[in-house]
Formats: sequence, structure tokens, C-alpha cells
Amino acid sequence: YFSIDSLERSITMVRGMNPDLDYEAIDLLSSDLPREFDVATAVKILERIPPDDLPAFVSSITDILAGDERFVLTVPNNISPAQGKQYQHFSADVLESLLEPQFETVEFVPFDKQSKVFAALELALGGRGRHFVVNSSPVVDTLWKLYQRRYLYADSESNCGRIAAVCRR
Repeated sequence: YFSIDSLERSITMVRGMNPDLDYEAIDLLSSDLPREFDVATAVKILERIPPDDLPAFVSSITDILAGDERFVLTVPNNISPAQGKQYQHFSADVLESLLEPQFETVEFVPFDKQSKVFAALELALGGRGRHFVVNSSPVVDTLWKLYQRRYLYADSESNCGRIAAVCRR
């Protein structure tokens, strides 16, 4: 596995969590990678790239893919507003117009189902579910199974928090 990020600070943080992986600080928009990859992923990335730079970023991704391999990405759905360092959130239509010039097939998967029950569970766990520690394996297993069964996949874009796209050249 090989991970890149344009910020050395981000590389330092993830290296602390996964010391056995290879990391490099590279700006894909201004550097060429000397190798190709079977899969490229961008999780919580596209929303942080200035909109004018997105076509060049996607083109850079296709340049590092070997043959007809895959690009897998996730983005926040545009049913919620962009926050902090995010430039934008996306709909499947906007993603399709960005990705289809570079990829032959693009499959969208709405996930992170929006639900009042799930929102209440996040609040009960503290920090809206983002900053809590549960050390009980049975509790963690039960919550994970509940999330997978009821809240991981959404039935439509209108009630999902995030959209995944699987792209193939």
C-alpha cells in the first residue's frame, strides 16, 4: 500500500496510525508519480479541492491507474452545506459530469443513511458520534451490526450523507 497527500502534516498523522505503510507528500496537480496503481482511492478528498482544480485532479488519477483499473471515492452529499475547509458537496449528477470524461463506467452508491434514530444514537454516544470511545466488544459489535444493517446503505441519494463512486476506465 502507498498513500500520498499534499500536506506533510497529514502524512505525519496517518504514519503514526499505520507505521508499516509507505507515505509520500506529493501534490498530484504539479507532480508525476513514477509508478502505476491497480486502485486509487480518495476518501474525504474531492470536497477539499478547489472546484477549478477538480478536472485536473481526476485526470491525474487516471494517469496513475494501470490499464482499466479502478478509482474509488467518497464525497459528502449536497443535502448538507459545505463546512470548514470544504469547497463543496456533491450530487451524483455533478460527480458524473466530473468523472465521465475520464472513465468509461461510474457506479454510484448512496451511503450513510440519514435517520432521526441514528442521529439520536450519535448524540447519546457524545460528540455527535465522532468523538467517543467504547471499550466493550459486545457493545461495539452490536452497534456496528446495527449500523451495517440499518444505516450504512441508503435507498436513495435524497436520504444519504455520503456518496461513493466506483469508476473504471
